[in-house]
Amino acid sequence: MKHFAATFTAIAWLLAAVSSAAACSSFCLIREGRPYCGQNYDWHLDDGLVLVNKRGLRKRGLVDDPRPAAWTSRYGSVTFNQYGREFPCSGMNEAGLVVIISLLNETRYPEVDERAAVNAPQWIQYQLDTARSVAEVLASDEEIRIRPASNARVHFFVSDRSGQCASIEFLDGEMVAHRGEDLPVRVLTNTAYERSLKWIENYRGFGGDRPLDGRFRGSRFCRTAEHLRQDDGEQDPLAFAFATLDTAAQGSYTKWSVVYDADAAKIHFRTRRADATRVIDLAECDFNIESPVKMLDINADRRGDVTAQLVDYSSQSNRRVVQRALRRGGIRSRLRGSALERVCRYPESCRPAAASDD
Repeated sequence: MKHFAATFTAIAWLLAAVSSAAACSSFCLIREGRPYCGQNYDWHLDDGLVLVNKRGLRKRGLVDDPRPAAWTSRYGSVTFNQYGREFPCSGMNEAGLVVIISLLNETRYPEVDERAAVNAPQWIQYQLDTARSVAEVLASDEEIRIRPASNARVHFFVSDRSGQCASIEFLDGEMVAHRGEDLPVRVLTNTAYERSLKWIENYRGFGGDRPLDGRFRGSRFCRTAEHLRQDDGEQDPLAFAFATLDTAAQGSYTKWSVVYDADAAKIHFRTRRADATRVIDLAECDFNIESPVKMLDINADRRGDVTAQLVDYSSQSNRRVVQRALRRGGIRSRLRGSALERVCRYPESCRPAAASDD
């Protein structure tokens, strides 16, 4: 029991770091019915791994909860991970589902009930593993919940290949989702969506008469929305998507910029340290469980299509990323080595479904 307590203490600090690191701006641009979903990842830490996640893995929620979730990955995915494999910040699966995390301090998760539990970053991996659409993500709330004591107070932006998208928040213990007509502005930053809508309704082009400015808390939401509103369809959609991210950028605080092209099954990304745009083609990724897991240092000096340049995953690389994230977040000193090691080696507990005892 002491080992479990130490492990869950480590997870709690890990999730606290995730929460503090997850300031983001995300949006969905639609061109001729084709979605382009963008994300800026903002924090002072820029380390991370791009990971190829396999189909057919049996997994278990890493939570101190009476009902940890257990599931098998049905879809392969590519994710951006700063706190280790299986704890993504965002990603897209082979069905075209995109899930992005961002900080929301008002978050209050459901209390313990009959549903199975995961931690907040694992909620992203669970959805990428099991869902192909926004509708399926929303329906999963009947079966799964985020552990109520999770230190990661976040909300999510979700889109799929059909162009459907949604903001998903957990407020006062309930899922609150905006989609379709309830999502008139396809943007999410670090404020509850309803509050963001109230802000923007005061500005020109959105029903009000005030000029946009950058001197208030919701300015990133408003700037991003205004840039999308001005899209005339003439500029290349990928270039326009990255220009939208530039509009929302917070100077050196913005570490990664990612554009998910679900229709083409391609992810385009650049980082502050390595600003050449790189591309990963999910159609060329091997999601079969028999082959090695692949990864890439997010700041590797590459350009263009890097799918063939992915390297074999190693637990040592995973550990280094987690240790750097916690150390630079001022958290590592509060963790004992054995607990940290168990968190770092969690991916080795994810076994082929045929070999699982569950």
